[in-house]
Amino acid sequence: MLMACALLKAVFPWQNSNVVDMSKNNITIVRDGVFINHTHLEYLDLSYNKISEISSEAFSGLKSLNILNLEENNLKILKTGILSDLISLWVIHLQGNEISEIETGAFTGLLSLHTLSLQRNKLSVLKNGIFKNLAFLKILNLYDNGILEIEPEALFGLQALEILQLQKNKLKTLTNMIFSNLKSLKELILDNNEISVIESDAFSDLQSLNIILLFANNLTKVSDGIFSNSSSLKRIDLTDNKIFMIEPGSFSNLKQCDFLDLFHNKLTKLYSAMFSGMSSLQELSLTVNEITDVESGAFMGLENLEYLFLDKNNLSKIPTDVCEHLPKLNYLTIRSNIMMDGPSEYESRNELRALCLTMEPPHVETGTSFDNATVSSSQTRQPLICMLCGYSVFILLTIT
Repeated sequence: MLMACALLKAVFPWQNSNVVDMSKNNITIVRDGVFINHTHLEYLDLSYNKISEISSEAFSGLKSLNILNLEENNLKILKTGILSDLISLWVIHLQGNEISEIETGAFTGLLSLHTLSLQRNKLSVLKNGIFKNLAFLKILNLYDNGILEIEPEALFGLQALEILQLQKNKLKTLTNMIFSNLKSLKELILDNNEISVIESDAFSDLQSLNIILLFANNLTKVSDGIFSNSSSLKRIDLTDNKIFMIEPGSFSNLKQCDFLDLFHNKLTKLYSAMFSGMSSLQELSLTVNEITDVESGAFMGLENLEYLFLDKNNLSKIPTDVCEHLPKLNYLTIRSNIMMDGPSEYESRNELRALCLTMEPPHVETGTSFDNATVSSSQTRQPLICMLCGYSVFILLTIT
């Protein structure tokens, strides 16, 4: 088999080439001096090869290179110095390798780097200082690495970072200040880990955060103050955890948040002012919990809420003051509960556009009256659609 350097020289002899695609070959080694006469190169694709070694001067002189693609190779260690000449590099793809170690200083010289893709490698620990020279990095993807630990200063120096992808790893605890100095971070993606503990100051420096995804973890509670410094948050996804407790004040500083998803958790009660402070919230999902009780005022302060999902809980009645505190509510679903009472309290609601329920006998029987509609024997196998007070309010009663 030809060595990588001989193979590469044979394929692109033109000194002024600015794009070179050597993907899907059997290249195993990139040797020193291979690109020495190709100083105008802007795009280099070495993806889907078998590269396990890159010599220290392999990319020497490529000061105009913008994109380097090393995706799907066999690299195990990212060594110091091999990228140091790439002062114009904008994007580097390293996903799908076997990288388990990044030497300190491996990214020295990458003054223009915007996107670093390291997903699907084997980085079990993010060590202190490994990203310290990436002052202008915007996107860092560490998806599916098996990361167990992030050392306290591992993310130091990433003051321009806007998107951090840490999903599908093995993180269990987010320690205080773990994301320290990430003042520009807008999206933090942490789904599909094993997170059960978030310490009180873990997010304290994330003043620009807009989106946090924490679904598919092992969280059991949302602690008071956990989002206290993240007033810019607009979207929070806590789906598929084990949350049974939300401490009072947990959401009190989230005045810009418009989406909160608590689908598939273990909440049993919604207490008064539980979502206080979320004045911009438009969509709230509490589907597939174990809710039996909704206190008066549970939805107090949610004056902009439009969509409320309460399906698949253990509710025996519709909370009587839901509409009182939700002046903009358009869509309310309470399907697959153990409802005993009909929706009479919603008859006067002009704003409500859809109310969806699923009731099963014996709770709804032939002849049961819901104000302007009565379920008759001929209707018990079909959805019932009726008009209330002349407004476009639909009550969907699926009688099985």
